Amino acid sequence: MGAIAIALFEMRGPPLPPDCGYLSLHLAFCLASGGMCWGSSFLLQKDYKVHTRIVAEILKPEYDCLFGLACTDVRNSDVWEQLTKLYDDISRYFHPIRN
Repeated sequence: MGAIAIALFEMRGPPLPPDCGYLSLHLAFCLASGGMCWGSSFLLQKDYKVHTRIVAEILKPEYDCLFGLACTDVRNSDVWEQLTKLYDDISRYFHPIRN
């Protein structure tokens, strides 16, 4: 997961807009290598473009505090709030796709 986090961080902001398609492809392969696309996983039936909206969400400036986190940073209430918000958004996005 470190490589995708670095790639996401490097693609942020000016002067070039992020290439969400390229980052979605990397995210899809990262998830697949981590076992998220095995067996009956709904992601197995989708192509990498299903992740484009998630990548665009992660790249929003409001999630800047999530890049380069140390384990102790998760105890920060602002960081925890942003993690929870991002988790909920990802869940809401994938719920109809999963069903």
